[in-house]
Amino acid sequence: MSSRSVSSRSMTMQWDDDDPAPELSLQIFYFVVASILTSLPIYLYVTMFEMGAQHSGIFVIVTIGSSVIVAFSYHNVASWTEQKLHADAEETRKKKDKDMNRLTREILRQDCCRMISLQSVAFSILYNNALFLFAVCTMGFYVLNGFCAPFNYIMTVAGSATLAFYHSIQM
Repeated sequence: MSSRSVSSRSMTMQWDDDDPAPELSLQIFYFVVASILTSLPIYLYVTMFEMGAQHSGIFVIVTIGSSVIVAFSYHNVASWTEQKLHADAEETRKKKDKDMNRLTREILRQDCCRMISLQSVAFSILYNNALFLFAVCTMGFYVLNGFCAPFNYIMTVAGSATLAFYHSIQM
């Protein structure tokens, strides 16, 4: 199902046997994109809630922790989407492959696999970013509006990252 999953009994993250860990370059890409995403609320909280340099430690810790969580959710959604797209492409390819020679069929299969991987990563980033930013706005401005700004920031960003992660493992 997903490459990173959370066991309901132990609540620990682990790789599934049928889906290998992503390449190091893809893990780094996920982390960089997640770092940019989880850094966006810092600007919001500095300007809107007047949190300043005295809260930089909170910003760093929460951003790094949330980046790791969101990077895992990127991989979960990308893995699930890629599996689904591969299954759909296999059905379509079986119908069209009867007239082609073996070399052409293999080239088309490799191109299709590469395109499916790119599409699944792009969808994963779009999906998780939208979910995270919606949760940040909802929690920050409506749910936790009455709390002090540092608590609001910690709960909003960490809670939004956790929501994205748990939603990604439900797929």
